[in-house]
Amino acid sequence: EKKFVFLFACLNSKDYGKMLRYIAKLAQKIIVTNFRLDTFDIMHISEQPKKIAKVLKKLNFLDYKIVKDPKKALDYALSRGAKSTITVVTGSLYLISTIYNELQLVKK
Repeated sequence: EKKFVFLFACLNSKDYGKMLRYIAKLAQKIIVTNFRLDTFDIMHISEQPKKIAKVLKKLNFLDYKIVKDPKKALDYALSRGAKSTITVVTGSLYLISTIYNELQLVKK
């Protein structure tokens, strides 16, 4: 049984189709979000969630949800499964950077 809930966002320059092919095989649900991060005067912007959703549909993976705000997306992902469900944040270190403070508050 699939016990992973994925929170996913990545840069549009990445091959997210390839990433999603692997993730979809393991996922119970995928929460698609985005990020916008300014580091040293460089703006890092994620791929649009709707474009990621199109790839998921092509892969015939329909158990996904778009939650545009990354912090709300994390809350949503964590509330999706039983205690035995593992939530995986992946796709980009920029996503992890965006929700880092919230991750610190998650009870182990």
